[in-house]
Amino acid sequence: MFLQVAIDEATRGSAIKTASSLCNISNIDFIEIGNPLISNYGVSSIDFFQELIPSKRLYADLKISDFPELILPFYLSKGIKRFSVLCSLNDSALLNVLKISDKFGAKVYVSTIGYPLSALEARIRAILKLGFHNIICHGSDSNLSDAFSDLQKRLYICSQVTDSRMIAAGGITPNNFSIISAYYLQGIIVGRGITRTNDPEHSVRLFKEMISNER
Repeated sequence: MFLQVAIDEATRGSAIKTASSLCNISNIDFIEIGNPLISNYGVSSIDFFQELIPSKRLYADLKISDFPELILPFYLSKGIKRFSVLCSLNDSALLNVLKISDKFGAKVYVSTIGYPLSALEARIRAILKLGFHNIICHGSDSNLSDAFSDLQKRLYICSQVTDSRMIAAGGITPNNFSIISAYYLQGIIVGRGITRTNDPEHSVRLFKEMISNER
């Protein structure tokens, strides 16, 4: 199970400050360039991080919702090898995502963030048939506990689809990780549960210890 830390800062200065505090923590498998920064700065947001972090450790939370063929190549040509798109993309667009990611040798993750829970299982099954396997069960809310509650619902729904490789994101902290540890997760994505703590390195160690205990 991998540990990915999301930097969800919206400005260049704050993002670089957070990245600087994380880049030398070896226990972090991947560092995520969060969507707020990408929304504000576009493809140049990648440059902010590559001076600090090798491209192989970077992940771009692109949340592309349309026309991936016009957007995605700009990011992948920068050396990004891991990225996400939204499960609300139509099937034709998702197939374009696969084609482009294969061309660049990149790994694509499909995020369920904001997708209606009532239709989520059917959508996941359809996405798997298209050739995707890495599904981010992504809970969302400005409140950590509510984001975690949304995550739990998405994990339960996605766990009914046995072929999916689930990644958990949304409101995860060292105190609640054990609640979701029973799921066969490929990885977890943690933002505020690490970056907004007084000692991010200590929080990373806690997560890695708990992950190791699950193996």
